[in-house]
Amino acid sequence: MSTAVEFRNVTKRFGDFVAVDDLSLSVEKGQFVTLLGSSGSGKSTSLMMLAGFMAPTSGSIFIDGEDVTGVPPDRRNIGLVYQNYALFPHMTVAANVGFPLKMRHMSKSDISERVRASLEKVRLGAFADRFPAQLSGGQQQRVALARAMIFEPAILLMDEPLGALDKNLREEMQVEIKRIQQDAGITTIYVTHDQEEAMSMSDNVVVMSGGKIEQAAPPAELYEQPRNAFVAQFIGSANVLLGKFNTTDGQASFVSDAGASLPLAVPLPDPSGTRKTAIIRPERIRFTVANDPNAIKAVVETVLFGGTMIRYAVRAGEQRLDVVAVNDGNPPRHTGELVHLAWDPKDFLLVDGGGV
Repeated sequence: MSTAVEFRNVTKRFGDFVAVDDLSLSVEKGQFVTLLGSSGSGKSTSLMMLAGFMAPTSGSIFIDGEDVTGVPPDRRNIGLVYQNYALFPHMTVAANVGFPLKMRHMSKSDISERVRASLEKVRLGAFADRFPAQLSGGQQQRVALARAMIFEPAILLMDEPLGALDKNLREEMQVEIKRIQQDAGITTIYVTHDQEEAMSMSDNVVVMSGGKIEQAAPPAELYEQPRNAFVAQFIGSANVLLGKFNTTDGQASFVSDAGASLPLAVPLPDPSGTRKTAIIRPERIRFTVANDPNAIKAVVETVLFGGTMIRYAVRAGEQRLDVVAVNDGNPPRHTGELVHLAWDPKDFLLVDGGGV
């Protein structure tokens, strides 16, 4: 697999503000890669530099091995889909989709055939003569997608394309976009702040904060092996505990700053007393019996019933933990109940440092 896009030590400054800080990233051909982060993380600025609408302060950007850092947007062979669709309201669906080909001076017959095929791909063949105002939000987004792909660009860029849609429609469009992208085999770079969207659609997710990459990996790896507490908390929910671990007579335990002593399965290589950040997902903590050798005592403080799942806030000594349990049909635990908790040792992750 060859490289489709590469950022090499790219920095973007706006006065004294560093929006993107020494970004280096490679995207392989045919991949769906998402830049994920909150507002101000640098994800949209990175996309706009790739599209050619912003110039890096330093560093280089390559597409298919060619340095395009100084190449104008219309010569980068990139399709772009925005959140607001950017459709021409006075043009029909067919005219909107065919507009990039008209600008490339293709013949009317070729445009007509390409438009027909493109609308069929997004399942809007029967809507060619309608105007944008006559379409739903999801249909307009598919028109924008068809227009971005009709000239067969090397790269497809999508900037928060589903942000204006309601939850159900957004989930439907996630499936549609992924299907279309896979069918076309087009390299796609997608920007969002929505973690679920990123995790469900992407081959790789690039988590950004403060203009830097915190971690770039496939969704499952990000979730199961977060590099630090920031990634763990940004990708899903996580209990993050600050403290240190001790090893006594071959038995390792993690002692949180809140005073909870939590058993570990095996001694760790670092010296006893080393400060660490511990991470455990709420759904990996289970209720167990009192004689479980790895059990800890806790008291239920809050119960939130969510239908298929039940969320608990519990307290072990002074340490607060979130626990998520599947609704198995039995009555939920109740506030004030004394419970015992345990987890698989592999789910209790330790990362360096005593702070988040």
